[in-house]
Amino acid sequence: MYVTALSVDPPQPHAKPAQFFFRVSFLNTVGADVHYPRWRVLIIPQGQSKAIGDPRGASPTIVNGVSQQTTEPWSVNVVASCQSYAAQPVWEDENGQQTPLPLPNGQAAALEFQVCP
Repeated sequence: MYVTALSVDPPQPHAKPAQFFFRVSFLNTVGADVHYPRWRVLIIPQGQSKAIGDPRGASPTIVNGVSQQTTEPWSVNVVASCQSYAAQPVWEDENGQQTPLPLPNGQAAALEFQVCP
């Protein structure tokens, strides 16, 4: 299972009450549909390691082959100036252990984006 693309929609999100979501393109090479009931995209402020948000995938099933999935809508409140974040798709097991979803080259998928007031 690989992530081949990751984007935020709208491309330049604004703070509350506006909402945004992520589009994740998957390449499922398993040969069958895969059920990931807890896949999500972590939202991590630039320079930090703790996520401030984790919108869940809208569908738990990643079909065989190439597909595009979205997350639930999310919002981040920024007040004075634009803030930078990293988005990282992960799957979470039943014990809460999160594993980054990789790109085809094996590196963890990630996207840098900003939220502005």
